[in-house]
Amino acid sequence: MKTLDNKILAICMHIITPPILMFAFYLQFHGEVSPGGGFQSGIIFTIPIIVYIMLYGSTTRQGYILTQTPLLKNIGLTGVVMYILIGLIGNLLGGEFLDYSTFSKSAQIAQQIGIFAIEAAVCMAVFGSMSTIFLSFYKYIMHKNFS
Repeated sequence: MKTLDNKILAICMHIITPPILMFAFYLQFHGEVSPGGGFQSGIIFTIPIIVYIMLYGSTTRQGYILTQTPLLKNIGLTGVVMYILIGLIGNLLGGEFLDYSTFSKSAQIAQQIGIFAIEAAVCMAVFGSMSTIFLSFYKYIMHKNFS
C-alpha cells in the first residue's frame, strides 16, 4: 500500500512528466541550431523512467517490462548502430566518415539532415545507456541484503 508521500509524489510526477518530455523534445529538435541536442535530451528522457521505477518498482506491468526485458538496452544499441551507419553512409557516398555534405546537393540541407540524424542516434544511445545503468543499480539494490 502506498503511503501519503508516495501518492503526493506520484500525482506531482504525473503532472510534471509531460513538460519534462516536451523540454527533452525541444532540446532534441533544436540541437543543431542551439546548445543542447542528443546527449542532453537523452538524459532528460531518462528522468521519467527513473522516477517511475523509484515510485512503483517492478510490481506493476510497466515496471516489470522496464526492469526485466532488454528493451532499454536495445534502444541504446540501436542508437550506437545508427551513429555508425550514418557515418558509413558518408563513406559509401564518396565522402569521409560523418561527412554530411554527401547526403544532399545543397550543403545546408545536408548538414541539417546529418546533424539531426546524429543527434537522434546520440539521444537513443544515451537514453538506453543511462536507463540500463540505473536499472543495473536498481536490480543490485533490490537483490542485495543490506542487513
